[in-house]
Amino acid sequence: MSKNPITGTLPVSIGNLSASLQEISAHSSGIRGTIPNGISNLSGLFTLALYGNDLTGSIPNTIKGLQKLQGIDVGNNKLQGSITNDLCQLPKLNGLYLGYNQLSGSLPACLGNITSLRRLDLSSNKLTSTIPASLGKLKDLLLFRARLNSFHGNLPSDIGNMKILTKLDLAYNNFSGDIPGSIGDLQYLVGLSLEHNDLMGTIPETFRYLVSLETLDLSQNNLSGVIPMSLDKLPYLKYFNVSYNKLHGQIPSGGPFENFTSQSFLPNEALCGATQFGVRPCKTNSVDQLKKLRKLVIICVSSAISLVVLVLTFVLLWIRCQKDKRPPVEIDLQPVAEHRKIAYQEILEASNGFGESN
Repeated sequence: MSKNPITGTLPVSIGNLSASLQEISAHSSGIRGTIPNGISNLSGLFTLALYGNDLTGSIPNTIKGLQKLQGIDVGNNKLQGSITNDLCQLPKLNGLYLGYNQLSGSLPACLGNITSLRRLDLSSNKLTSTIPASLGKLKDLLLFRARLNSFHGNLPSDIGNMKILTKLDLAYNNFSGDIPGSIGDLQYLVGLSLEHNDLMGTIPETFRYLVSLETLDLSQNNLSGVIPMSLDKLPYLKYFNVSYNKLHGQIPSGGPFENFTSQSFLPNEALCGATQFGVRPCKTNSVDQLKKLRKLVIICVSSAISLVVLVLTFVLLWIRCQKDKRPPVEIDLQPVAEHRKIAYQEILEASNGFGESN
């Protein structure tokens, strides 16, 4: 049925189809009307793909009857109402695509109980709640996209528990507060989009651990502080945008920053760095120079002391070796013994053998 110019509606009798039916794929088919409640009778359904149509109404509560359902894609329709809690009763759901509809209200906290969920797309709706901290329980989530809504409040630090997340897109909302440092735990994250919010505080130093990151967009916020110099160590970073914030200090110039232009930094007037960034050159800091000089002096003095100690040690060892090479002093007693024998003979001769004539 996909991409066929069907202009009708989904019949109420759809629930009379075989319970062994595993897939309904009717995307981009011009289907109007609502999703029938009777669809819950298709208990063997694995996939429900109805995106790109003109469906209206709400997601039926009876959808909880599809216990084998693994994928729901009803994006790009005109669905209204709230996101029903009944979706939380689908234990095998791994893909939930609700983007580009007119859904409103809050995001059910119970979505965090669908631990099989790997992809969640809520983009371009009218959702107005905070992001429930319970979503941090979705440890197998690969994609979380909720841009173009009216979400507000702080970003939950529990996002850092989504250890294998590759795409996080929360742009164009009303989030405030600091960016959680726990996002730095997402070492498989490829894309991070937080632009067009009311985020404050600094860019977390923990972002240096985002070793898989390719795109980072923090533009159009109220961020202050400096750009962490460690970001120039991110090996795959291709797109970086912090424009329209309140940042100051030096822009990193190594690694991926060699390929960035002024479009990434304007109009942060307090920034400085290379001319390619469209900012003023950084002034030499006398305090930094003094610290560098002091460090150099310490290194030189330490090296000199080490050299003197080494030379003295060598000299002492050489002197000791020279002493060990001298031959031992031998006392010759032979001349003394011979002298005693000669003296005795002379006495005998002189005394004529000690005879009586003497």
